Amino acid sequence: MVAFLAAARATSHRGFIPIDDIVRFAIATGMRQGEIVGLRWEDLNETDRTILIRDRKDPQVKLGNNQTVPLLGESFEIIQAQPIIDDRIFPYHGDSVRSRFERLCLLAGIVDLTFHDLRHEGISRLFEQGYQIQEVALVSGHRSWKNLARYTQLRAVDLHRAPRFTKIDLGLPERTDRR
Repeated sequence: MVAFLAAARATSHRGFIPIDDIVRFAIATGMRQGEIVGLRWEDLNETDRTILIRDRKDPQVKLGNNQTVPLLGESFEIIQAQPIIDDRIFPYHGDSVRSRFERLCLLAGIVDLTFHDLRHEGISRLFEQGYQIQEVALVSGHRSWKNLARYTQLRAVDLHRAPRFTKIDLGLPERTDRR
């Protein structure tokens, strides 16, 4: 990803899609490309650092599936750095974003990377940061663990990385009958 962002910055100038911002935003939020280019300034809640995703993809509900999601990591700062030139925060066509993304992958020598892979990366990072299933689902829009499970490659040994639980002191004497 470092090679990609370096290629994006080297070719970025006025008139080009800020693909480095869009890629960093996609990873920070786990949003799909269509969701990103559909975000509107009026749906940004700066106080709560949240944004409304309109008509979020859902297998059963095609329209009216709006969802408010938190802007985690650097995503809020990326939005604030965008110029207000349109009703949309990232006022670009999805095909143009995809084309620019694919062109920069070629320039950076990256093979077999799709924009949707950024969603996978972002969701996986949320799990790595210790977010719980229901918290990740709130960000990603998944309704079941079954669909969300493919985004994590957790192993039993991973649970020992950092202490998550501390011993609760109930004021009771220590047990002496342990085997």
